[in-house]
Amino acid sequence: MNSPNANIQDAWLFVDALAQSGLTAVVISPGSRSTPLTLAFDARPDIEVFLHLDERSAGFMALGMALELDRPVALVCTSGTAAANYLPAIVEANMSQIPLLVLTADRPPELRHSGANQTIDQIKLYGDHVLWSVDAPLPQADAPLVAIRNIQTLAARAYATANGLRKGPVHVNFPFRKPLEPLDGNQLPVIGNQSDHRSPITGHRSPITDHRPPITDHGRIHPTPQQLEKLAAVIQKHPRGLIVCGPRCPGGEFPPAAAALSRQTGYPILADPISGLRFGAWVADTAVVSAYETFLQTDPGWPEPEIIIRFGAVPISKWLNAWLDRISPTHRIHVRENGVWADDSHRTTAFLQLNETAVCQQLTDQFSLRENDEWVTAVTQTDAQTWQMLEQALAKNWFDGAIVAETLAHLPPDSLLFMGNSLPIRHLDQYG
Repeated sequence: MNSPNANIQDAWLFVDALAQSGLTAVVISPGSRSTPLTLAFDARPDIEVFLHLDERSAGFMALGMALELDRPVALVCTSGTAAANYLPAIVEANMSQIPLLVLTADRPPELRHSGANQTIDQIKLYGDHVLWSVDAPLPQADAPLVAIRNIQTLAARAYATANGLRKGPVHVNFPFRKPLEPLDGNQLPVIGNQSDHRSPITGHRSPITDHRPPITDHGRIHPTPQQLEKLAAVIQKHPRGLIVCGPRCPGGEFPPAAAALSRQTGYPILADPISGLRFGAWVADTAVVSAYETFLQTDPGWPEPEIIIRFGAVPISKWLNAWLDRISPTHRIHVRENGVWADDSHRTTAFLQLNETAVCQQLTDQFSLRENDEWVTAVTQTDAQTWQMLEQALAKNWFDGAIVAETLAHLPPDSLLFMGNSLPIRHLDQYG
């Protein structure tokens, strides 16, 4: 083994294993102590590097990228308060189940709790706001092969944990002892004969002749025949039902699958603006309801539903949540594969940790098309009449809600819209 610098070697091994796990993007805030990680990422053409001077902003930049990609994005910063500035984005990632890999450089053990400059206690710095927190071993030039394999395994496990069924942030803290730069000008270590060992994912050579980082993956939680039979029986018994899709519903095949279930069962969808269901091709032939933030401020005028089927997180709408708390359906069923509880009124009667798409698809196959015109018409007419009233009011009054509606009306298809929190996202809910 020939490596000019143990820090460079460990950083290269770790980043190489991340690349083989599937990492494609990293946001780096420049600093001295994080030099080994920065050089390792820079040496990977298959990982796109973004630079941001401010760590707080970098955290939210990576958060948005991971939200859009739906897979982990890495963050790199130097030691001290730089790492503390990631906390707001990490809290958001944890609460919203967004995968982040937070890689913080640190001083070696002898400088911790010593009064050394730019040194704070970074061990488990983010507390319970991360899914996993690890203090990586101090790099050593004469590390045994098991220690080298440990670095590779640590990277694979960190990526897999961030990208699991319950996605979220993972923190790996790297203590580095000077020197931090390559000693002989070579960025990458040369470890054995690399010619015959390539990643099965990326095709890149592995730095170790006798070991590859483990490939980690997870399956989906499909409903059992007994679970499907019970769900189908409940739906068959109760013709008045609603499907409530909150934030953070799955993408991919879920929106069309949920729409198909709605059409087959005659259950209209109350679609949160960031559920992925409110906008899309399925709206043309599916009862997708979106004006509830307005019409649920009073009695909507139709009978209470007998069953509520929920997907995703708690809806944004104040009035929808208040109405759901007031009514008394026989069943409130929440389906969420990641297992994260999302019911602040504590009304759920059944929580099913199952794959949302599979549940929708397999339930749809259980039913012939149900004639449910009276119920569907009652709900959708209320929605249509409310939108007619809103559009007339928006045309006469120019305010921030009208700006949101006008912006949406002029967006081209498949546009990406960024909305701020608090009032802006509520305007999108009511006027979008």
